[in-house]
Amino acid sequence: MLLFTPLIFNKNNLSINSIIKYFIVQSFASSIFILTLIFSQKYLIPIFFNTLTLFALTTKLGLFPIYFWFPQVSEGLSWLSFLILSTWQKLIPLYIISIRRKIFINIVLIISAFIGCVGMLNQTSLRKLFAYSSITHISWILLNQLNNYFNWFLYFIIYSCIILTISYSIINKNLSSIHSLKILKTKINILAFFISLMSLGGLPPFLGFLPKWAIIIRTIKDTIFCLFILIISSLIRVFIYLRLIFPIIFNCAYYSPLTNSPSKFFISLFLNSFLLIPLIPFLFF
Repeated sequence: MLLFTPLIFNKNNLSINSIIKYFIVQSFASSIFILTLIFSQKYLIPIFFNTLTLFALTTKLGLFPIYFWFPQVSEGLSWLSFLILSTWQKLIPLYIISIRRKIFINIVLIISAFIGCVGMLNQTSLRKLFAYSSITHISWILLNQLNNYFNWFLYFIIYSCIILTISYSIINKNLSSIHSLKILKTKINILAFFISLMSLGGLPPFLGFLPKWAIIIRTIKDTIFCLFILIISSLIRVFIYLRLIFPIIFNCAYYSPLTNSPSKFFISLFLNSFLLIPLIPFLFF
């Protein structure tokens, strides 16, 4: 937390507000987690201990019940800081959840998936849009952990690769809203952004579909209701991404030819499609 705070510092007021909110929420969650560990031996019954630790960790992850800080903090960050907050900063809480007793996680992941989809509807800020999308992806990871499967880290790596390609497509232009996507005037940029969005939504045959498919195969007999909710949330996200990108695609008749600056296209294509081939044995076996 203390190392990340200087990285998100900027002189504008929105960034300062994000730093204050992030510091308060993370300090609150860390205090609860540490105090719970201190008093767990003598004063707390196991179910109360597990509930408090889960509450502290889900607060750090930006999940239900205290999820609202994550989209608000993301709005004041640069794309590089948002990338770190959405990936690296979530790794340690996810690992702690994976090794602890799984109590009430099914409730957290169902409500978080629902919140993520509802928050994405009619959202005009790109950072808030991807922040709510991150909440639904963390719900998929929790479902994997709920069934005691240890390939959740590969899902995390794949999600990090996808969000990296999205940030790479728009980081130089510093886009902040859906309407600013019109700046992507070249067909190659639009195609790279489209591939990344479809992979983030879990649409086959892109990389984002592979970990969801592995989770569906492994958990369909044990947690069918949670799995149904998460599949519906993924379909809603794909619809939102298509509604976001289609107007730009259909209005690109006057854009420059596809042969200009192909590097972004090939990076997105590689990370979101061909990269899945060597990862298949680790996800299914």
